Amino acid sequence: FFILPMIKAKYDPVLVSVLGSAVLLVASTYLVYGRNYKAHAAVLGMMLSLLLTWGLAALFVSWTHLTGLGQPEEASYLALEIGTDLNFRGLVLAGIIIGSLGVLDDVCVGQASAVFELINANRDLSWVELFRSSLNIGRDHIAAMVNTLLLAYVGASMPLMLVFTIYQEPIWQRINREPIAEEIVRTLVGSLGLILAVPITGLIASLMAHWAIRRAEHHHVA
Repeated sequence: FFILPMIKAKYDPVLVSVLGSAVLLVASTYLVYGRNYKAHAAVLGMMLSLLLTWGLAALFVSWTHLTGLGQPEEASYLALEIGTDLNFRGLVLAGIIIGSLGVLDDVCVGQASAVFELINANRDLSWVELFRSSLNIGRDHIAAMVNTLLLAYVGASMPLMLVFTIYQEPIWQRINREPIAEEIVRTLVGSLGLILAVPITGLIASLMAHWAIRRAEHHHVA
């Protein structure tokens, strides 16, 4: 109802996707977890991680000179129906951002939840101790999430990968073909965004959890 119609109307696909993603993440998080400090920390972590993922995607797409025409059949149809002035490179960026949302949401909510459970179990923990523990938890979590992201992209590209096993060619020539390069960029950007989400959300949640507990104790004493 928002992202696709706006792209069809030839608004910037990246900006539209970031705005739509932000609204989706905020609304879904507060609907599921309610308005509380844990949800606030998760949302802040997601927003910062989403912006960093946007920046990383833009850099990688620029460095690799992706055109957005890696899928000729779909690109031809869109050019015919919408026009050749459609921002195809922007569509690649938008796809990377939206493709990272699910696991980004998972990581940020998991980090925030872990930190608030730790402070509830031991209210004497400092924010530094909370942050250190959140990094330990996040390191275990992120390995599984990166594998999830990689396997999702590989699964979606199985026919293409099968074709490349039939037509043998040097590895450097193969990875420089746009369909392959595009999937590599998706995986790298998504993985880096997830890795950055762990310390960002962990730090925000640790500071917020420590502040919330001290505030509650102060009110209780008062």
